[in-house]
Amino acid sequence: MLNEKIRTVGAVPAEDDLQAMARSLYEELLADLCSQQRAAPYDAEAHSAANLAFVDYYQRLTSLGGHMSLLPDEELRLATELGWDEQRLADLRAIIRLREEKGITQLQPQALDQELRRRGYEPNDRLRWMLELAVYPHFHDAHIEAEIALQEAIAPIEDVQYPAETGAPSVGLDTAATGVKSGPLLCDFVEQAITDLVAEETWDIKSARQARSSAALFELLVGQKPFETYTQADFASFKRKVAYLPARYDMGSDKSRAALLQRIADFEADDSLQKDKLQHLSARTRNRHISSLKGLYRWASKNGMALPAVKFNDLFIAVSKAKRARSLRPATPADDVGKLFALPVFTGCQPHSGGTGQKVLGARFTPGDAIVHDAFYWCPLLLHYTGARREELCKLRPRDIKIENGIAFIWIDFTETGRVKNDHSVRPVPLHSELIRLGFLDFAHECGQRGYDVLFPELRPTNAVQGYGDVYFKNVWSHLKARGEMTSDATVHGMRHRFSTDLKTKKVFSEFRRDVMGHAGTNINEERYSDAGPLEELRAVIEELASATDHLTPAPILLPPPAVRIAQPAKSRKSRAA
Repeated sequence: MLNEKIRTVGAVPAEDDLQAMARSLYEELLADLCSQQRAAPYDAEAHSAANLAFVDYYQRLTSLGGHMSLLPDEELRLATELGWDEQRLADLRAIIRLREEKGITQLQPQALDQELRRRGYEPNDRLRWMLELAVYPHFHDAHIEAEIALQEAIAPIEDVQYPAETGAPSVGLDTAATGVKSGPLLCDFVEQAITDLVAEETWDIKSARQARSSAALFELLVGQKPFETYTQADFASFKRKVAYLPARYDMGSDKSRAALLQRIADFEADDSLQKDKLQHLSARTRNRHISSLKGLYRWASKNGMALPAVKFNDLFIAVSKAKRARSLRPATPADDVGKLFALPVFTGCQPHSGGTGQKVLGARFTPGDAIVHDAFYWCPLLLHYTGARREELCKLRPRDIKIENGIAFIWIDFTETGRVKNDHSVRPVPLHSELIRLGFLDFAHECGQRGYDVLFPELRPTNAVQGYGDVYFKNVWSHLKARGEMTSDATVHGMRHRFSTDLKTKKVFSEFRRDVMGHAGTNINEERYSDAGPLEELRAVIEELASATDHLTPAPILLPPPAVRIAQPAKSRKSRAA
């Protein structure tokens, strides 16, 4: 007779049962975390860092509905839109890497099986998956509860005021018996900080402009005083006041600044105003201000300045699960990829002279016999078959197309035409056989023969903030997407996600995917790929990608006339910014 404790094989738990099992695992984890914290109070900082990292990790799992590699585009969004610093990203990256590369995770299959059997269910892959999904938010909460318990336990220790000569924290102590401090104001060092951070390529021009604005706004809303004398309460006050600002505001005159202060005073004085009028600045914008101030704080720390006692991670605004799920950009659907490469731009259009005028656009998307080799044609193909970032591809020069030991590849690097994301992004990307079949090598050679400094001069930026990829998005991708009647999930970033997803489906190891895509965590340099061995491995990875363009026919290289294709030389970014 079968054991009565085991239900019928194939039985599926009801939601109440799933939640009960998840709560049981939550209680076990919370007890274990708190025990570890009590056993090693001297490691409180490490415990806290781990708690906060796992809160992020399980929030991400909940939002995604399961495990997914952390791709560079997601990292960029977390940094720019949510204000995550590099340490926070590195912590999340480390947890994901432990699971992907070593199978180390808090949710071991044995624990799931034990809980299922305890409730009378015979474990199988489906039930483990259902239970794991139910556990994510509970483990997220367990780490929050553990962090609260940790902070309550160490709070008395943090209040101790150490003698200055010990080098220990002196939170709340003054530097003189009078209690008066006379260090530099924020406005005294912000320009030097910006200069240094831009020179180090930690910030670009856009980040510098944001930091300058954030610093001025902070001193306006909180008041000017020596930087080291600001408190957590001052930064929290700034965060609250920024929420009352209109979507667009001006700080260029005494009158406009006074109007902003009056608006905030009105909101703070009248509760009904706060209820009747929604906050105008988004959480993303407020987080951007906090992130800029944190960058200035770090610069001050590295330069030996006295610092205020501020926990910036406590200031960032959490984005709701629904918003975070929406903001995680999915892979461009395969159907949309099919629609894209079925457009006349790729299959044959009417002859035209290049550009984006109405007549030219009409010709580009009207069936005919012409294939015009410009950004409309090659950039989508490169996005699909290389998985590179849009800026990396759009700024390519003819000499970035190389052949070594019989292997053709593009070399992605920092050049006079633009930056790449970081040092990990410097890499070779072998050309897929479809790109070679369709004539990309001939195209690059022809551009070099004609003296073009870049493959796509029609994408040349027209101001200091734009990149080649920005022009591509506005002048090219928007038209391709509209004419192809693609879905909202069809994005430039989504093409990169499509590339990664397709390789993952082919069981390509994560380290090879990272090598090809320039993912942080892989140290690539030109010497490593100077011989045929590793390049051959990467070419094999690229060739795992199935062709989506077998229906396209190679055509003679046809470039738009030079008068249209080559814009007037733009001023250097440095001179434009001056």
